[in-house]
Parts: sequence; structure tokens; C-alpha cells
Amino acid sequence: MIYSHEQCEQILFIRNSHERYLHLP
Repeated sequence: MIYSHEQCEQILFIRNSHERYLHLP
């Protein structure tokens, strides 16, 4: 799959926020 730059940034943002959420105490 090929993503546009905007999609790529969205995916990274979602992944980062999701990982942050998982790391909450």
C-alpha cells in the first residue's frame, strides 16, 4: 500500500497517541 504524505503523518500520529495511551499507568 502506498500512502500520501498526509495519510502517513496521520498514521504516525495515531500510532504515537495509541502507544502513549497504552503506557499510561
